[in-house]
Amino acid sequence: MKIPRYRSEGGTTINSGRSLSTGTQTGGAVANLGVTAINKITEYANRKNSIDAKLRRLDINTNKDLSTAMMYGKTSDFQNSLQNRQDFLTPDNWLLDYDNSAKQWEKEFKSGLDEQTWKEYQPLYYQKFFEARNDVVKAVNNQKLKNAGHAFNEANTAYKSSVEQSTSLSQIEAQYELYTELHLKKNVETNLFDRKTFNEVKETTKNWTNVKYGMLQATKDLIIKSPNGSQEVDWNNVTSRLKNKNFKMVDIEGKELTVDDDLRKELIKQAQDEFSNQNSLHKKQKEEKDKVTKTDFVDRIIGLETGTKEGQENSKNFMADLEKSDLEPSTKLSMRTAYNAALNNMKNGKNSWNSVEGNQALAMTTYLIGSGAMDTEKEREVIWDLMGKGLLEPKTAMSLYKQSGELTKSRNAYKKDITTKATSMLMKEIGADEGVLGMLSSLQTLKPEERTGALLNALEGGKMTQEAYNAMNNMYRLLAEGERKGFTYENMLVNRRHPNYILNDLIETYKGTVSDERLNELQNKIKGIQDITPTDNSYYILPTEYFIGKTPSNANLVMPPRNEGEDVMTYLKRAKKLIKKTDGLPSVITGENVETLDVSDLFIMPDFE
Repeated sequence: MKIPRYRSEGGTTINSGRSLSTGTQTGGAVANLGVTAINKITEYANRKNSIDAKLRRLDINTNKDLSTAMMYGKTSDFQNSLQNRQDFLTPDNWLLDYDNSAKQWEKEFKSGLDEQTWKEYQPLYYQKFFEARNDVVKAVNNQKLKNAGHAFNEANTAYKSSVEQSTSLSQIEAQYELYTELHLKKNVETNLFDRKTFNEVKETTKNWTNVKYGMLQATKDLIIKSPNGSQEVDWNNVTSRLKNKNFKMVDIEGKELTVDDDLRKELIKQAQDEFSNQNSLHKKQKEEKDKVTKTDFVDRIIGLETGTKEGQENSKNFMADLEKSDLEPSTKLSMRTAYNAALNNMKNGKNSWNSVEGNQALAMTTYLIGSGAMDTEKEREVIWDLMGKGLLEPKTAMSLYKQSGELTKSRNAYKKDITTKATSMLMKEIGADEGVLGMLSSLQTLKPEERTGALLNALEGGKMTQEAYNAMNNMYRLLAEGERKGFTYENMLVNRRHPNYILNDLIETYKGTVSDERLNELQNKIKGIQDITPTDNSYYILPTEYFIGKTPSNANLVMPPRNEGEDVMTYLKRAKKLIKKTDGLPSVITGENVETLDVSDLFIMPDFE
């Protein structure tokens, strides 16, 4: 810009009073102000962009975290659902369902996220997808193993069932070959177990099969009829056959088994156990059957004495029916003489039991029944003998007989309660699970003849361990032997401090593994403990040896044996002197009436020695 210059005519200079640079400075200031404003605007824009970017990043990261959590929930729900799948037999479907579900999940995430967020979340999605898929694959493989194991157990159960039902050696041989050569080897091929496991399983199968194979040989054609009329194995003769060295038998592989082989010893033990159980059962069955028969014949004698037409009719054929019955010869004799005594009383018009000797017989019999000394069928035969001698009225004899049974039943109920509690304690101490304890409770609802079979089935089905079965069986045998020798249930099962307490010895014998050193220690402490089966270290306390040296305190009242040819009254007078007093006996003779006769005035105290 040009600035005009003026000169006065007189040469005078015009002065504005301002420097020539004043305008330039002002322009520069304006320019600087503009730059500052632009910088501020730029700074503001930059800050705004930074904030927007941070907010955007926060939004993306939040959505990624939410998506990660949602993906975790989806995969977890799927994996948890595998536990309740109904198609567990076809677990490959699980993986297919997972892949299909994952495709749907991917669509949901893509549609719910913007492009940038999905782009950043996608690697995380696939990471979780493959992690969860690996878990599903593991679940599929585990289920296949479970299915294979279940199939193996089912096949094993089916094999055992088929062997149990086999009626010939050839059937067992065919089942054994089919199972070991086809089924077991197939599991090696499918890698369910290796060659070592195969050999172990085959050996276990062989040992189990040999017992059944050997027992089928031993029981062949040895059949008896039980008192109830059922056909059963004659275990007494089976035991004798197995002990006979001239009896030839072989195992499943054709190897001859001598009487010294461990397998044959095991068969002998099993046969002895079966015979013991069978003998007890048959005795009980016969007693129950004989009770009904005795009652019938006594009722017929009572009916004869009443003189009624019905009584006369029922008494017909008495002698013939008595001879055809299964009663013991001594009982038949008592019934026969009682029948004849009734006829003589009717003929002579007097009652033979209304005598001093008859009253003594009634009093002593009543005392022996009430005291607990006369509590077995053999001991109750005295009642029928007294009736046969005419010393007890038939209806009084029947009343005493029933009273003896009721009192014995009451005492046995008490012993049963103690035994049940002791059994539960023993099972818990040796480590039996709740299933065993529950099964023991259910046994009480079964008939006695069915309990042994139920226990054996529980043992073979894996519901009860061999140790638990042996311990329980051993305890029952010890109790039976102890009771026979006069040891009380209270001391054997309840009083822990008593020297005759048996549970501690049973627990030490059956709880845990017993080493050779431990066995020697126990043998010095427990009489009768033996390693009866060296092949599997099974131990047993022999009842007949266990009580040697032990003294029963407050022994049960036990009727002494009757001497051959001894008169019944002589026997009763001798018995009352031999029976010792026991403080623990129930007080059952209280002066109550037996039928219509007051026994309190006739009660005769025995002579205690």
